[in-house]
Amino acid sequence: MDGGKGGLRACATVLYFCRHAIFCGAPAGKLRPGVSRVKIRQAGGSSQTGAESARRALPEAALPAASRAGIAALSVPAWILAIGTAALVIWIRLLPLSVGDLDDVAASLISLRYARMIASSLPPNTPVAQGRAEVHHKLDRWREEHRAGYDAQIRQVAAVLKSQLSYRGEDGVERIILGDIDSYHWLRMARNYLQTGTTCDAVVGGQCRDTYANAPVGRRNIYNRSLHIAAIIAVDRTITRFKPHYPLPAASFLVPVIAGALAVFPAFAIGARLAGPLGGLCAALLISVNPLFLERSLGSDDDVWNIVLPLFMVWAALEALGASRRSAQIAFAALAGLFVALHAVTWSGWSFNYAVVLAGMMATVALELVGWLASARSGRSWEPSNLQRAALVTAVFYVAGGLFAAAFGVRGYFSAPLSMIKPLIFASHSSAAAPDNAFWPDTFATVAELVPQNLRSIAATMGGAVFFGASWLGLAMLVAPRGGPKLAVLALITGGEYLYWLRLSTAPPGRLGVLLLLGLPLLAAVLIDTLAKRDLSRELGAVMIILAWFFAALFIAWDARRLVMLMIPPFAIAFGVALGRLQQWADAAIRRLLPAAARIARPVLFAVLAAVLIGPVWQGYKRARSYVPHMNAAWWDTLTFLRQQSPPNAIVNTWWDYGYWVKFVARRRVNNDGGSLRTHIPYWTARALDAPSGRESAGLLRMLDCASDATPEPEGKQGAYGKLLAYDMDEIKAQQMVSALARMGRRQAQAYLAEQGLDASAQNDILRSTHCDPPPSYLLLSTAMEPMPAWRFLANWDFERAYVVRRARLMPRKLAMADLVSRFGLSGEQARSLLNRSDSVTSAPAERNFIEPGFSKLRSGLWRCDRAGAALTCNLSARIDPATVVRQVIFNPANPDATRMTAIHEQPGQRPSWIQLAPALLLIADYDGIREVSNPNAKNSHLAVLIDLPRSLVRLATPDYLRSTYNNLMYLDGRYTPFFEKVRQEIGFRGERVTLWRINWQRLEALDQ
Repeated sequence: MDGGKGGLRACATVLYFCRHAIFCGAPAGKLRPGVSRVKIRQAGGSSQTGAESARRALPEAALPAASRAGIAALSVPAWILAIGTAALVIWIRLLPLSVGDLDDVAASLISLRYARMIASSLPPNTPVAQGRAEVHHKLDRWREEHRAGYDAQIRQVAAVLKSQLSYRGEDGVERIILGDIDSYHWLRMARNYLQTGTTCDAVVGGQCRDTYANAPVGRRNIYNRSLHIAAIIAVDRTITRFKPHYPLPAASFLVPVIAGALAVFPAFAIGARLAGPLGGLCAALLISVNPLFLERSLGSDDDVWNIVLPLFMVWAALEALGASRRSAQIAFAALAGLFVALHAVTWSGWSFNYAVVLAGMMATVALELVGWLASARSGRSWEPSNLQRAALVTAVFYVAGGLFAAAFGVRGYFSAPLSMIKPLIFASHSSAAAPDNAFWPDTFATVAELVPQNLRSIAATMGGAVFFGASWLGLAMLVAPRGGPKLAVLALITGGEYLYWLRLSTAPPGRLGVLLLLGLPLLAAVLIDTLAKRDLSRELGAVMIILAWFFAALFIAWDARRLVMLMIPPFAIAFGVALGRLQQWADAAIRRLLPAAARIARPVLFAVLAAVLIGPVWQGYKRARSYVPHMNAAWWDTLTFLRQQSPPNAIVNTWWDYGYWVKFVARRRVNNDGGSLRTHIPYWTARALDAPSGRESAGLLRMLDCASDATPEPEGKQGAYGKLLAYDMDEIKAQQMVSALARMGRRQAQAYLAEQGLDASAQNDILRSTHCDPPPSYLLLSTAMEPMPAWRFLANWDFERAYVVRRARLMPRKLAMADLVSRFGLSGEQARSLLNRSDSVTSAPAERNFIEPGFSKLRSGLWRCDRAGAALTCNLSARIDPATVVRQVIFNPANPDATRMTAIHEQPGQRPSWIQLAPALLLIADYDGIREVSNPNAKNSHLAVLIDLPRSLVRLATPDYLRSTYNNLMYLDGRYTPFFEKVRQEIGFRGERVTLWRINWQRLEALDQ
């Protein structure tokens, strides 16, 4: 009984708290104490007694607190609710420090290992479905029969996995490794400042330089004054006062935790202003625990500020537009301008949110002006202070932002509003417009975070179609009267939601269709309301800013997954308006119809509606709990070795994902990092990895390590490609010449340049960028690169087709054919065929499909073989197309032409059939070298087999992939190329192999001579 009474007392306490947290001040429709309805009639000259009548008649001071300044009006229970939300966000953001779910990862690794063993032991003629069932059955039986040993293995492997994700700092404490990629760039800038007093590696001509990037030419550091760097420094200095040896990466991890918690308060204030504490709770939680937001900020990247700073900016703008005193209007507008400047030094895309707020303010001024003109014609009274306030706030915001931006060294502030027109026409990350990039692949198109989106994927990121649809409902409620929806508003809401579900459940429309379907009715409602009853007069600025924010973010979200994150705040606020206004309307109806039940109904209604947030919070919890660092001990140890064993002037060649890690941990220059994506460097690096010979790979890397190819950056003029352009070679010719030079020795290269009409001075100038005496250089690779399609996409880019579709087809047909014949050595029929096919290209996706290389993604792992004398029998399970799985390879060194593969072919609705396949290419890696056996009669020209005789291993892939330098180094241990010497290999998380190779320039130079 005592327990039951305690539970009842607890429930009563919760309900009491919820009752007081329902509204930030007086409930909608309820008068403040001391204000009688008689006074309302006297002030307004009307006999109306409803909430809207009181609202229009009362002065600013008598309005419900929820409609006045957001944070200033929050009650104590609402503050407690906001602080509790911030505490929840902090707890979720700290979850990655414990690296959860490693037991599940360990179990999957153990099961995978045993499943492969079981699969290889099955008869090769076992059908795929039967074999899969047999593997599952035997694996389940093995787990049951060896439960104790299986559980022990899980604990052991999980401990190993955790050790691979941990490091011990100078303070002796073991911590989880900071796991993001870009976060190591900010770490290095912060370390630079702590050690030297500047984030710059060097200052040249007043320009802050990153001398470790795009080696050896470096580049301008555009984020040297980022707020993110300042925050890392501030947190580190604060902690090290009490813990002197606290690691900088650990301090950096806390920055997004703190910033994410701070974001709760402006989000809560905005939501509470528009829809009460429930609206504030929804806005704060849906923003802070959104899985995409967590994904992009848990690793201490700077993306957290792209949510936090706009929230503070919008909050300050709304405070300014809602303030009654002129001093408060000016102060809050200037504060909003300060947040603009802080964002401008933190992210190059700062102008988006700035333009949204400015557009919302200007729209408010325009509507107030329209209302004034309408009142002059109709004879209605008009409050001029609304127009004056909107104009003053807009002017102060614009000027203050410019002054703060100038003080922070931001350029182009006053031209930013006009420049915002460009993203409405061109893709936000397109680089194809640059003249010297016209035919080059867009590296940004290979980045996962920049993959274009559609309405369904955007809705999924916001929590699903139901949640996203509710936010659209919130927009309709935002333009509706606070006292309750009228018939026209209900029709608008119902029709809009019907259109939403209709379009989302069928073929999702494009961005323009969505914006028109959703935006035009809402804007019409605002305009009609402005001309008629002025229900929005005191909230018009807030409404216009939120509407502008939502629609602008929805528009650009189509461009890239990363940009979908900008949609999170306006979505969450709109969803909060939907739930908060619904609660307010329902509460008013209950008080009117059942006054006696109002006291208990209000907290119950609040709790029921707030329960909707359990799902999003759970999703955010799971995302944070499952977070696994990208960096691991294999990388850390390899890079530490590199720092200790390599000379300070060494250059590390690696894929761009790992460049920032190298710069921070190894403290060495790199040819490639996340800031190199606009340049040609990723393309040449990919070509080096995919090249069929070590000679060509070493030659391409030497070209990069001599002078790089940072085109279209200013430093690109120092590279061979940039120099060839300066000597009047066109883009295609220059690319072809650089590719050819990389395969040649110095004497041959000089003769080749002479054949191209270049004089001795030009020859020597170009050779200094291709055949110099490079500094000590290394190549750093990982098996995690293999499933990445980006580098193979770039390496196989078809410049010929790019030229056809982007230039030749625009020329007269006869001239175009002659140009293709002379430029690429095509026959007349080949040129005609290419031009004819290019005629069907009518869109950007079709253009990419036309140019995009059609390489196969076929590749298997390494499978062990059994020896029977000299012959090898290899049982495996490698899918080579959707319907075919190779189960056995039989190879006899005495007769390699007779190599055959047994495969099972299964089509839906048909019985499986067994087929014999012959590889188009057989690569035999023996003790004395590697040789090829081709089969021109093979039916599948993309199927090749690698036989590693010394280790009795087999691998299936495409011919070009098996020939590549990457495959030679990572799967044949570099045995067949003399230009790369392995110096270290580490095994990391989930079996990732990280290998470090020293490039032997002496052997390359000897070959040149």
